[in-house]
Amino acid sequence: MKLFVFLALVAISAAAVDYETVLQSPGELKALFSEYNAKFGKVYSAEEAPLRIRLFRDDLKRVVEVSDLKTISSSDSEAVLK
Repeated sequence: MKLFVFLALVAISAAAVDYETVLQSPGELKALFSEYNAKFGKVYSAEEAPLRIRLFRDDLKRVVEVSDLKTISSSDSEAVLK
């Protein structure tokens, strides 16, 4: 859950990163995962790392989906106000 909250905050504050593109590129996903691990001092064993990157990817997908929903909702609200 902490990871999801972190990713949500990152998505809001760092709009320059296209997370949809990151999800399509295993190399970019791995780089973002490594950046997250380095920033928060995370170290995983060789056995645990594949599970952790899958969880990271799943959380990132949810962040993108929620962000897309908020964008749609904001557009709809603006249309109603006009």
